[in-house]
Order: sequence, then C-alpha cells, then structure tokens
Amino acid sequence: MPDWMSINLLITFAAMLACVSLVWFAGRKSGEPYNEERPNRLPWRFIMILSAFLGAMCLVHMINLFGYETGAGKGLLGRR
Repeated sequence: MPDWMSINLLITFAAMLACVSLVWFAGRKSGEPYNEERPNRLPWRFIMILSAFLGAMCLVHMINLFGYETGAGKGLLGRR
C-alpha cells in the first residue's frame, strides 16, 4: 500500500461517503409532500444539515491527512 493511503484515510472516506448518502436520503425525505395520516417523526431537514456539516468536517480531516495544515494562521493568505 502507498504511504499516503492509511487506515485513517479509508475510515474518513467511508464516513464522508456515509454523510453524503445521508444528505441525499434526508433531502429526499424532507421534500416529500406532507401526509396527515403519517406525520414525519424525524426532523429530516435538521438531519440533512447536520450530516452535511459532518461531511465537511470529514473533508477537512482528509485534507489534513494529506499534509496540508488548517487552522488559525495556516491559510493560503496567512494571518489577518
């Protein structure tokens, strides 16, 4: 296995893939018309936003695993 491909990268990629699929599924569920006989018991829009946020955090973690440091003062334009 190449040195850049570690178990952390594979786990992070799997978590990001799970978050993206959950965003898609929650988006489909939140877009369905309201059914009075069977009301929604889960807040699908909140689940969609939360999983999108977690997917973005997985992306940042993958970028950090490739060696680019993120955080205060570590950006492309420096500290402001």
